[in-house]
Amino acid sequence: MDRLNSKGKISAFQFFAIVFVSRAVVSLTYIQAVTIGNFSTEILISYFLSFLLAVLCSIPAILCINRGISIRENKFASVFYTIYCLYVCAISVSRFCYFVVSKMNTQVPLFVIMLIVFISAGYGAYLGIESLSRFGFFCAVILCIVTVVVIGFNIKNFEVLNLYPIYSNTKTDMIKSTLLFCTNTTQSVLLLLLSDKVNANPVKPYFFGIGLSYIIMFLLLLFCCGVLGSNANLQSFPIFSLFCLASVSDMSRLDILHTSFWTFAVYLNCAVLLFCCSNNLGKSRNPRTVFCFTVLGLALTAFIRYVIGMDMVVLSKTVGSVAFVIFVIVIPLIFTIKKNVIKE
Repeated sequence: MDRLNSKGKISAFQFFAIVFVSRAVVSLTYIQAVTIGNFSTEILISYFLSFLLAVLCSIPAILCINRGISIRENKFASVFYTIYCLYVCAISVSRFCYFVVSKMNTQVPLFVIMLIVFISAGYGAYLGIESLSRFGFFCAVILCIVTVVVIGFNIKNFEVLNLYPIYSNTKTDMIKSTLLFCTNTTQSVLLLLLSDKVNANPVKPYFFGIGLSYIIMFLLLLFCCGVLGSNANLQSFPIFSLFCLASVSDMSRLDILHTSFWTFAVYLNCAVLLFCCSNNLGKSRNPRTVFCFTVLGLALTAFIRYVIGMDMVVLSKTVGSVAFVIFVIVIPLIFTIKKNVIKE
């Protein structure tokens, strides 16, 4: 009987793995073009402050969870959260495609990469959250191992002098970077949409997930500053450059670890988002529903890459920030206040 009741559910640890990987991939795939100011030690300060802000911004979602409020019960809200998930999915794939054609193989057509990613993610979404959570555990273990290996091989390249000067950006740039780091994430939305799929209280694994991801990414950003120094400003993907410098010997580099994890994490993140979309507006295991959202995600990604193009670099900062405020703060607060008013 317990087995039947737990079908379609994931454990708290599995939810932690999904949150951990989905948050880590945002930072690990750090693109210099979407940041503000110079890549310097101040980025560590901004990143730490963004963690505190992310915790604070998670309160509305937690209030919803504690009061037993389900966003998916409201059809109007479900539609908009589905659109938001598709947007985040498209942005993630778009950045991954940019990385592939600029760092791996310039001859591969962008649309082919998009198609492969969405076919894989769509199939993952069809398999369900249980299968995705097991793969998330695998990705979480891989990321922890990869981080230890890369930092270990880069210790010899670390120079404390590269951390100076500490203040090379304005205070305004620091504030904007903090806000950008905080809003460039979907974990609070995943908490809202997947809380009923967790067979335990999802709040603790949620905080453990974002907490550990911030610690790991803070260490990687610290080594980017200490190893690359001012050269980090010249790199489109500073963390990828850090992996390239982590050589085992003169003839071998560890950038394959970065590429492998990014590939795994993008698949997991997109598959989970497509699962949330199908779960919001239909049956999550319905092939037609999953196929529909997979096609929509592919179409939106193609629109971003071929129509909007590089203008999306600037637009994503504004769109992402506004969407974050609406879907992470405003809507959960409205539902919470409405619930309290009804009770009174």
